[in-house]
Amino acid sequence: MQLIDGMGGEKLDVLLNLLNMNTHKLFSAELNKALRLKYKSKSISALYFATQFNKQCKKTSLHISQESARKWLKGLSFPNQERIMVLILWLKLEDLQASDADDTSQSIIADQAKVLKETLIKMTTKLLELIKTIR
Repeated sequence: MQLIDGMGGEKLDVLLNLLNMNTHKLFSAELNKALRLKYKSKSISALYFATQFNKQCKKTSLHISQESARKWLKGLSFPNQERIMVLILWLKLEDLQASDADDTSQSIIADQAKVLKETLIKMTTKLLELIKTIR
């Protein structure tokens, strides 16, 4: 906090912009990895992603547009906490376990999904902490 307090407003804005860019890019990379694991495809279109995401939402207020999906996939923006929870549940990052313990590939996928889940949660927590310190 002392580091932030000692900065001028302009320097703080630059720092926050850099942090946001890094957060968005990290989120995008993790999201794309999770989608590749789920759909076994190199890339998912923004329209398909938005459609599939919206099917998972119990509240229509959480639905996203194709443009929002594109921004998340490209690392240009970051979802709010409620939407992150939808992603975690949808992409089976919540307590994902291999169905056959002897199947090495399933075990690797489960381990990767666990890491993705932990990364998303850590990123969300850090972002919320940063927002609290700024306010």
